[in-house]
Amino acid sequence: SSLLYFSNMVATIAPSPKSRPTELIFPDFISACPFGLRVNPHCKRASTNSKRWLLQGCHLSKKKRAAFHGLKGGLLTAMCYPLARYEQMRVCCDFINYLFHLDNICDEMDDHRTFSTASEVIGALRDPRGFRPSSAVGRLTQR
Repeated sequence: SSLLYFSNMVATIAPSPKSRPTELIFPDFISACPFGLRVNPHCKRASTNSKRWLLQGCHLSKKKRAAFHGLKGGLLTAMCYPLARYEQMRVCCDFINYLFHLDNICDEMDDHRTFSTASEVIGALRDPRGFRPSSAVGRLTQR
């Protein structure tokens, strides 16, 4: 079997005459880090409220809703901002969850829909009170 090895952050593949690599070995970044891993104490509350906010503004299928929960944007945010107060943490959670959602919906778009979505997002950000969005993502951006 072929193995993929990392040495100084460079991946190399052990040669195999007839098969593709069957294993992928990642370096242990966590234990090599000299800093303690911290999580914001407001993680659970901010994550829950942020998910509720986003999901109320979106009409996702059960499959997409499950995938969204699996992203754990709130935990990522809590690890990036371990000292933020609840209000700061919540804003950051909302933004990260919004970006994850925006990325996911853009994956399925053609060039025309991507341009239209970009126009909606930019319009809502430039003029949050006066802009009249015509899509769910535009309305979510205004919220």
